[in-house]
Formats: sequence, C-alpha cells, structure tokens
Amino acid sequence: MSNEDDLDPATSFHFYRAPIGDLDPESNAGRRKRREWATKPWYRWMMFGIIPYRLERPNLPEYTPEVRYILGDGDYIEHDFYLIFGIPHEVTAPDGNWIPFKLWMIHYARLLRRAHTFPVPNAELFGGLYDRGDVLFWYEMKARIKKQRLMAFWVRTTSQRIFEVFHDEKKTDERRQQLIAFSLLGPQHDVGEMRHLREFIASTTVKNVFSEYRIDYLDRHPQTHNPLWPTIQAMLANPNIQDHIRAAYGRGELGERSTLSKRPWSEEDHAVRFIITLYNIASNTAAPGDVHEWRPAPLFSRVSAGDFTDRYWFGFSLLCLLIRSWQFNHWYPAENYEEVLVPAFYEGFEPHEFDFPAVEVGRLNLSSVGPWTFDQPTGISRSPRLMIGGYATPGELNLFDDEESEIEADV
Repeated sequence: MSNEDDLDPATSFHFYRAPIGDLDPESNAGRRKRREWATKPWYRWMMFGIIPYRLERPNLPEYTPEVRYILGDGDYIEHDFYLIFGIPHEVTAPDGNWIPFKLWMIHYARLLRRAHTFPVPNAELFGGLYDRGDVLFWYEMKARIKKQRLMAFWVRTTSQRIFEVFHDEKKTDERRQQLIAFSLLGPQHDVGEMRHLREFIASTTVKNVFSEYRIDYLDRHPQTHNPLWPTIQAMLANPNIQDHIRAAYGRGELGERSTLSKRPWSEEDHAVRFIITLYNIASNTAAPGDVHEWRPAPLFSRVSAGDFTDRYWFGFSLLCLLIRSWQFNHWYPAENYEEVLVPAFYEGFEPHEFDFPAVEVGRLNLSSVGPWTFDQPTGISRSPRLMIGGYATPGELNLFDDEESEIEADV
C-alpha cells in the first residue's frame, strides 16, 4: 500500500492497494491474494484500515470507467456474487488506476453531484418549491444495481432450468414441460395453457420469424451464449427511441428483411428484430391454418419491469429457448425438430449430457455520463411459487438476497 503521507486527497484517487506483500501481482499467488481482498465485504476495509482517508474533492469528472474481474477457478467462478450478477470486482478511477467496485461506490459515487430540479406539477402555484438542489450519483447507482440484479437473477435462473430440461434424465415429461412454461411465463403460468403454448411455438409464425434469425445470425454463430436481456429491455422499454427502433429494425414484417442493413448488427440487434417481428405478426394476424385462437398474454401487455412480468420477456425467453433447442439438436438430432422446434416440450424426449455455452447476464452500467433516471425495478424479485414449484434452488434465492453490493447509505 502506498504511504498515506505521499497521497494528496485533493488530486489523487490512489486510495487502494491490495496487501500482497512481496508477491508478484501477476503471479497465481498474487492474483489469489488480490482476489481475496477485492471480494471482502465493504466494511472490512474500514475495520482493517485499508482506506487511509476519505476522498474529498470538488468538481469530480463524469466519465465511463473500465471494468474487470479478478478471476479464479472452479467454485469461485460458479458462486461468485459479482460474476453471477454482472457487477465488476474492480473499476478504473478517473485517474486510470484500478480500484475495487465498493470503494468506487464510496469514494466516487457518493461524492459526484448534479443539480437536479424535480418536475413542477403547477408552476404558478408551486414556483421554485421543487428545486431541491444537488442529487448524488450514489442513488442512481443503487437503482441500477437493484435492476441489474433482478434481471440477472431471472436470466440465470430460467437458463439453468432450461439446461436441466435438455440434460437431466431424471426429469419427467411433465416436469420438463413445467420448466419450459416457467422460463417463458414465470412461476404463475397456467397449466391449462401448456398445449396452447406448444402449438404456438410450433406455429408458422414462430417458425418464419426464427428462420430469419437462424439465417442472419445463428448459422454463423452456432456457439452463441444468449442475447443480453438488460440491453434489449432498455431499448424496447424506452418510449423516446421507438421511431429510431422502427427505422433500424423495421416495423416487424417478414418482407422487410431484404431492405434492412444487418451487416454491422450485434446479437442484441438480431434479437430485437426477432422480438419486434414476432410480436407484430402474432398479435395482429395469423396465416390460414396457423395459431389464431390462443396467443400468449404478454403479446398484449404494457408492463415494463425487467423480470418475467415484462412485456418483452416472453419474446426474449422464447428466443433463448429456441437457440438452446437448436444447439442441442445439432448434436442430438430429433426427427420432429423442424416440425415443432422444441422437441423437449413433448412426451418421449430423450435428454443427453450437453455443455451449453455459459449464461450471459450483461454488465452493470457504471457510466455517470448521460441521464440519471433513478428508476427503481418494478419486477417481482421473489415469489412463493419459486420455492413451492421448485423453479429456484435455495442457493439461488439466498445468493439473490445477499447484500454484498448494497453499500449502506450511512458509510
């Protein structure tokens, strides 16, 4: 650790050095020691004197930090709070030095301020009453953390259940069907809708929309992980950019494919196109002989939440299911795959051991540049049916309840 006397709080952000002694920082032993300290609960930094002072500096710059993880092996990666929820171990301070995320929250987010004026309901009556002065970036980051954790929890939990559908031989046909319905509609799904859901997935509408995705992206990226839900949800839920979305991805008609410039598109771009096209076609008209009586309720929802209650979760989760089924079918072909798209949704399916690409949950947005919205997640983080229905393990729920990243406001 640098000598405290050598540090100038007015100009420097050098308030952290991992106590690795004489170890080479890039050696395995050095990385293990850095990882051990970088992931300690925030209050231990104060207890052990790792923070020599509190940074007090006016006019902090707004910027977008770089992020990194201090990776380990085995159980560490599988059960690490930060990796699971897309929260970095370390970020760059404004001067470019790497610091733990928790110290960045305390020493940067708690000090960065903006002048903020709340909307005035009636300017004539209230005048400047709603001018409340400055607001801290801290509260914006707290809101972002909560939403990132919520979305990451649902993406990872539903993905793990889908993995079990394809490789767990102990699952019955009925249980596999329940897990698929859970991934698409959440724990409150209606068992009576199972047959309709299978018919919808096997419909001409879904086949045609997924065919475009397969040709334009999946065939060229067969080992793709999954699209990033936080990125997709933020785009589709933003009412201020809907004109731009239509200009970039079309209005959701299959005939538009040849007119769209897809060369620079990312996986998320192709996923947005899939969701827009699916919702437009399925919610309006269906081809003769196609599904036209029953359609999933989310197609007509207006909820923006981030979890399974979100209007676009169904489209996102259906795409992830179709990707996994396609990847599985590449190694274990089913005769009825092209007919139904998800053979695992039917009786007689034979699971096999299969290593799917790892789940991607996205990354926490740390940029202080741009609007601060303070949007709190409105989704359902916990539901009694998660445990009762066996849709989430106690370990998954306990990890979600862990407040490791929730830096207390009274620090």
